[in-house]
Amino acid sequence: MFPSPETEKFLCDALSSARFELNICIPVIQHPIIFDILHEVSQRNVIVRIIMEETRQNLFCIETLRSLKVKLRVSPEEEPRSLEHIFAIIDNKVVLRTSILWTTEAMVHHFGSLHCSVERHQVEEFTREFMRLWSFFAPTPK
Repeated sequence: MFPSPETEKFLCDALSSARFELNICIPVIQHPIIFDILHEVSQRNVIVRIIMEETRQNLFCIETLRSLKVKLRVSPEEEPRSLEHIFAIIDNKVVLRTSILWTTEAMVHHFGSLHCSVERHQVEEFTREFMRLWSFFAPTPK
């Protein structure tokens, strides 16, 4: 449960454990340790895909993620539906779901939960949802 240094460490260790693929769906990432992990994971040639919202508050985050060479899809600001999912799929074997954003503020000051599952059907269900959103937010040809 958040706030808790142990829960934050568990989340960070789980994300760092990716060896082949890391898929993340979250409205915003603004936690420097998470950025460091994404950089380190992408340097190991792990495929990193992130779906997030395109908002003014996210502009720096989006540019930072693009500089890390992660694959990024954004929900356009004019999209009428907001992205409420917060989950990560690690190597198609583990799914992490959290109820708080991955920001320093949220991890330190907000109450929330973290759920980890290795149950095949849950991993497959979240993978299908991730791929559905990945396709939905694909850039439209000009």
